[in-house]
Amino acid sequence: LNLPRNNLFSGYLPNVLYGYPADILKFVIYDVLKNSLMSTYVSGAVSTMIAQAVTTPLDVKRNRVMCSEDGVGVVEEGDRWKGLGLRVGKAAVSGAVQFGVYEYVVG
Repeated sequence: LNLPRNNLFSGYLPNVLYGYPADILKFVIYDVLKNSLMSTYVSGAVSTMIAQAVTTPLDVKRNRVMCSEDGVGVVEEGDRWKGLGLRVGKAAVSGAVQFGVYEYVVG
């Protein structure tokens, strides 16, 4: 495998800058919602959907940096929210499963 050394970790920083805010938001929102009348699955789905929606511009930038040859990843003005619907739809399922299993194992 012949990979250029300078591009091997080009997406690491954007990945961290996207991942931490998304997870922090997701868990904070879930913690607030789980004490409401919502079930664990609904609270998990809603919290993950909100976190993914809010961090979509960071995810778009991260993906552009990781896929670019120069490691810059230019994002045009209208592209910041690309894939929002798909990300939020996926988040509903993954959040419900993630927090449902989390509460089953921990609780």
